[in-house]
Amino acid sequence: LQLKTSESAGFSEFIGHKNVVNNLRNYADLPAFCYLWGAACSGKSHLLSAYSQNRLHNGDSGVLFSAAVLKETDLSELLQPQGSFVAFDDLQLLAGHAVGERHLFNVFNLCRAQHISLMVASRIAPRHSDWQLPDLRSRLQSGLTLELSVLKGQQAMTLLTRQLEIQGIPS
Repeated sequence: LQLKTSESAGFSEFIGHKNVVNNLRNYADLPAFCYLWGAACSGKSHLLSAYSQNRLHNGDSGVLFSAAVLKETDLSELLQPQGSFVAFDDLQLLAGHAVGERHLFNVFNLCRAQHISLMVASRIAPRHSDWQLPDLRSRLQSGLTLELSVLKGQQAMTLLTRQLEIQGIPS
């Protein structure tokens, strides 16, 4: 079964990792750069979406991208300095991709210079050896790193039951 959470899933629908959820909810207390990482299906995309929705709901301006866009486009030339935040999902897609890593490096530097919050989500840690650009690897390790693990036990069963209900499958 290919079950996914709703695109509009927020913090209240997230199961587990209460400390991570509380950190992301209280985004004003976060450093300018945060790196969210964990295995596939650990909830990174859900939390990144909830973070973005929460900020937009509170009047901030920002954008959420798939990191794949950085393989082709240097967004540092396109981002508006009046934005409050930029978020990238699936950052691991850029690891080892020279152009993508350089574009991410440029976006990171732009965000820092313009005081724009940068939130990323990846399947690999910021210290992972796949990151080839040394200056980028250093920057990826400079902020708050939040690690997610895959749910187990009762939390996993609660999530499965919820996803089955969303799909209209009785549990």
